[in-house]
Amino acid sequence: EREGEFSVATVTSATSALQLIKERPFDAIISDYQMPVMDGIEFLKKVRADFKDIPFILFTGRGREEVVIEAINCGADFYLQKGGAPRAQFSELSHKIRQAIRTKQVEQELRMMKFTVSNAAEGILWINLMGGITFFNDTICTMLGYTREEFALLTIRDINPHFIENHLGPLWSKVRERKYLTVDDTNRKKDGSIIPVEILLNYVEFGPNAYV
Repeated sequence: EREGEFSVATVTSATSALQLIKERPFDAIISDYQMPVMDGIEFLKKVRADFKDIPFILFTGRGREEVVIEAINCGADFYLQKGGAPRAQFSELSHKIRQAIRTKQVEQELRMMKFTVSNAAEGILWINLMGGITFFNDTICTMLGYTREEFALLTIRDINPHFIENHLGPLWSKVRERKYLTVDDTNRKKDGSIIPVEILLNYVEFGPNAYV
């Protein structure tokens, strides 16, 4: 708390901690291993069963390898062994707390983004330069009459045979430069019928790969 970033609540048993977590939200849990009634591993199991993914750090003097392995297998985010200079020890603990909380936040953001894209009103898909479909949402499956399982087997040529030649090939450099372009085109549904579509091309890079 002296760092000004943390607000800490302490309890003397895992049973009391479980009750406190029910009463108010916490960003992370730091637990000892050897405690009355319920040890740190049993506490961790209860937390994971009842409160899912709240960051959990086991901070204990018990350094046995089997305890470490069980803690990680049961879902502990980090394991820190007590000992050494207190200032360095708590500096490391502070770092692990920040890291665990940030990781959880990133995971939540990714889940929210995936939910938003998957449930968008517009059909969304990502394709690579070769025409392979690398991501798609449920809306485009419904729009074109496919199940997700069926759509997963398609390439862009199955729903727009001339898209690569007419649009993506000639416009790849331009969309890469501008980051987005809009074109009018048609898509072929599963039943063979043709529907008009307005396609918004967005250029995205992930490491060495590029998609629109």
